[in-house]
Amino acid sequence: MGFTLEFIPADTDLTPWALGVSVLRADAKRPAQVVVPAHALAISTVVVQGQLWQLGRASQRVLMSPQYVQGSATRSQAFEGSADLVCASLMCVASVLPWLNRSSADRYVNQLAQPDSLGPVNLADLPPQPSNSVIASALMAALRSRMAKQTPNDQALAFLATLQQWDGQCLVPQGWHARRWQRACKGQLGITPKLLQRLVRLHQSAQLGLGSPPVSPSAMTTIWSEHALDAGYSDQSHMLRDYRELAGLTPGRAAAGGTGLQALQMGANSLVPPQRTKQRPVTQPACQAPDHREATRRSAAPALPGVTPSPTVARVDGQLSRPRAWSRGTEAIRIRGHEALWQGLLSKPRRA
Repeated sequence: MGFTLEFIPADTDLTPWALGVSVLRADAKRPAQVVVPAHALAISTVVVQGQLWQLGRASQRVLMSPQYVQGSATRSQAFEGSADLVCASLMCVASVLPWLNRSSADRYVNQLAQPDSLGPVNLADLPPQPSNSVIASALMAALRSRMAKQTPNDQALAFLATLQQWDGQCLVPQGWHARRWQRACKGQLGITPKLLQRLVRLHQSAQLGLGSPPVSPSAMTTIWSEHALDAGYSDQSHMLRDYRELAGLTPGRAAAGGTGLQALQMGANSLVPPQRTKQRPVTQPACQAPDHREATRRSAAPALPGVTPSPTVARVDGQLSRPRAWSRGTEAIRIRGHEALWQGLLSKPRRA
């Protein structure tokens, strides 16, 4: 991939707001590209050495500033670094931004904020060739000085406590009203509850471990299908769509390792509870599900004298079967109307 990525966990006094610092170093003689998955984090990045470009559509390249802050990302983003690139990113829960800056979280979604949003970092204080631990200590010290001046509000604390225990099985956690949870997600992360649930499912897949796919195509399909069900997806194609849109790579490329899978697993620390085991939902096969129409087709008894039974009107166990949209009185009127119509046509004399 052309990069090496190391993650240094945050100090105890900064948790649970800060996850840690990820240091990215280029190990190639030519520029290489790295994909950052969608996330619900506050990432403060400092370019210590070299240059970093963000790749947009139509091969657009935007040179990043030496220090920038970004909140929640609703899609994957691609970056390209020079051959001597050294950059570090302080990864925090995105809800740290609103109460540190007294502003809405919407301004940080897919946008860059002021460099001092999580505390300024003076690159001049760093040694000429700093190690990863020295860079991480400088970023965490900047955040520590900023957090000492502000205290989190009750809403941020309640949202963070729920987020750490939420398993993503349902759209709204237990104990929260749907509208209140929606306002909390928009106010603390800037994203919708549905997108947050998709991110949790994506990080759950990375936390379970993709493993090495087998060589046999049939065995590969079976393993990916089993993994998709374990991670909470409905099927393999559902997982593939989310990986391409949110992670920027396919599950096969993620299974091969590299910085993409490492970034997914680091993001899982913020959205997936530790040591979480997920039970696969037990669903009844479609062939065994009760079918109202099948029971109707099996009935051979006539509905009423003189009335030909239709596929939607027949007797099942001595009772009339009817579509769900009709009431019992509406169906009785319809059947009596048909019976009267047939009797009127049969009794009408033929013209000579």
